[in-house]
Amino acid sequence: MNMFEGLQQQEKTRIAKTLALFLLVLTAFFFFKVIYQIRSFRYLGGVPQYNSITVSGHGEVLAKADTATVTYSYTAEATTVKEAQDMLNEKINAVAAKLTEIGIEEDSIKTTSFVSTPKYKYDGYTKWPRYEQDIVGYKVEQTNELKIKDTELVEPVLAAIAESGDFQVYGPMFEVGDTDALEEEARSLAIQDAKDEAQRLAKDLGVKLVGVMSFYDESDYGPYYGGDYAARDVMYAMPESAPVSTPNLSEGEDTITKNVSVTFEIR
Repeated sequence: MNMFEGLQQQEKTRIAKTLALFLLVLTAFFFFKVIYQIRSFRYLGGVPQYNSITVSGHGEVLAKADTATVTYSYTAEATTVKEAQDMLNEKINAVAAKLTEIGIEEDSIKTTSFVSTPKYKYDGYTKWPRYEQDIVGYKVEQTNELKIKDTELVEPVLAAIAESGDFQVYGPMFEVGDTDALEEEARSLAIQDAKDEAQRLAKDLGVKLVGVMSFYDESDYGPYYGGDYAARDVMYAMPESAPVSTPNLSEGEDTITKNVSVTFEIR
């Protein structure tokens, strides 16, 4: 009987030691977990905050303008709408024919406005209501927009419009037609600039860059046109009898700009 009691006592001791070891391991696990959580949180009940630095990057790409926009309009007046429209069509078609001769494609021309208004007789006073006034004629006006993809043709285009009659001309407005590839290049330069700045800052702080936490493109507003941008808001009317002369134009360069903000995790 004493032998069995000794065995039971040894078994109880072994179980107690095993349980104590288990409790010790469990306590150590929770201890280190609490320490990790304390380091991961900046304030009680907060969101994990990692050590990080945020830097900005800037990139620029210069590009020569390769597209020009010219807007021209013509106004005709006659006693009937048909007569005014016929006069207008004659002038517009004359311009279209000359533009075709110098290599402008038909789909490059777009009508942006057409207005037809009556002209009323003025006899020293105004009748009311307006519809009781006498109509003595009609005025029609058409405005076309022309996209020129070869800037060498800008001056011949202006000359062709001037030779065709009394047109109002606005432009040319020079720009880069396709900026997608240039924007990608400028963005890559901006990102590299941000990386270089982050490496310099990390070296000064005595820390290491771990990886990118966030990225933001701050300059999705299209290209920035610098001081040499030749978007001259030229507006002039060329009388049919006047000698043809075109301004000396320069398309200049556009500056495609990208600004980015990058946040890096550091240790």
